[in-house]
Amino acid sequence: MPTLCLQGLRLLALGLLALGLASPWFVLPVAGRGGEIVGWQPLAAIVFKAAVVLALGAAAAITFRSLLTRPGGAVPAARLRLMSRRGPFVITAATLAGLLLGFPYTVMVLTPSAGARATELASEHDTLTWLGGDIYNAQEYEAVAAKGAEIFKSAPRAIEITPAPLTLSGALAIANLDELAELAGFTPAFAQFVKRGWPLTVGGLLLLALSLLRTGAFALRRKGDYGIARRAGTGFAIASACVLAAVVGPSHFAASALDLARAASAEGDRPRAIRALDSARRWMPSLAYHTDLIHPRGGLEGSGPHRQLREAIELEKAGFEARAERAYGALLANGADTPPPVSAEARRALLRFATHDLNSGQTARAGHTLAALHAGDPCGPRLNYALQIVALRLGRDGALAERAAELEELYAYFQAPEKRAAIAASQRHLSLAALDRGDAVAAAHHNTKSRRP
Repeated sequence: MPTLCLQGLRLLALGLLALGLASPWFVLPVAGRGGEIVGWQPLAAIVFKAAVVLALGAAAAITFRSLLTRPGGAVPAARLRLMSRRGPFVITAATLAGLLLGFPYTVMVLTPSAGARATELASEHDTLTWLGGDIYNAQEYEAVAAKGAEIFKSAPRAIEITPAPLTLSGALAIANLDELAELAGFTPAFAQFVKRGWPLTVGGLLLLALSLLRTGAFALRRKGDYGIARRAGTGFAIASACVLAAVVGPSHFAASALDLARAASAEGDRPRAIRALDSARRWMPSLAYHTDLIHPRGGLEGSGPHRQLREAIELEKAGFEARAERAYGALLANGADTPPPVSAEARRALLRFATHDLNSGQTARAGHTLAALHAGDPCGPRLNYALQIVALRLGRDGALAERAAELEELYAYFQAPEKRAAIAASQRHLSLAALDRGDAVAAAHHNTKSRRP
């Protein structure tokens, strides 16, 4: 009976592993060629999948070759057969499970474009769906006086994929375990877009190793040989330690480079400060999208996109909003000449200006800005929600229906259950639009869907 249970456990592990490799690991919504929303998997997911398949294939090849060898000599035949049939799989599966713990770091830190997009989308979602978010406090046809002048809150001003890098002593401090986990890629944004493929693969590998290891331990108990268990545990420990070293080491050097940049900036040595910032970005590529590092770089450079962004920010702070808005728009209009981190900052600034226009009642002006942003990239919960409010105010029922359908399509890529609140608010907008045009049946239909999104 125990043997039958272990065989079933092994089949379950193989099933989980196959399902995990066949399923996506990490998918982000992006704009397709026709402007539609499509899913995009970072290259890291494909590379990790290929590595798992190749490693398990190599273990299978070793096993097959060993099965063709006839044991003899002083080594018992049953023992040699057990080691040759199960040892490679147990050790390989355990080692791969440890290495796969580095997948979040690869996606969020070493692939900064993916990490930045995930972080920005997650932050937009959070500003909509938290208890004080717009889907609860910024509904149309409510008493505006009861909640003050603001109908729509501002977009996030700063984005950071991971916390600031830690030195070696800081990374090993118990109090910084939460920051160390986020530096390893285990951020809320990663959890928002990770799919079932990655955890199923990790779980399948561990379960496969344990099921084979348990059988081997029973078979070798009398001889006291637990070599497979020791080697599998060592493989998992070494792989996990390598992942930790890959996180802590670059973080330490990036933190040291940032300290050098601060010192050089304080001394007025701008070239050395820029070189230090570039060094920190090489150690941790995700720092290229860190808002608190993009702005200081603009102050160090004499010209270029970073400098233009810094000047636009200064104009906005000084109250010259029209000039600042034109400067942000010029950065986006430059296209490929503007680095992606600067474009992301300019886009977020224009969304903020459109929000202010909505708050001040300049709906048509806000709609023009939002439409231009939507044409460049339709993937944004806040952008979509703002366009819904514009369409509702201007009586554009067709555009409102399109944005509502688009929001549902966009939220199909999110994992958080709070997305149902945003979808419900979207249906409520459709219900209000139907009431405006006197369609009671459609209003009742959308009102029902808003209660059960």
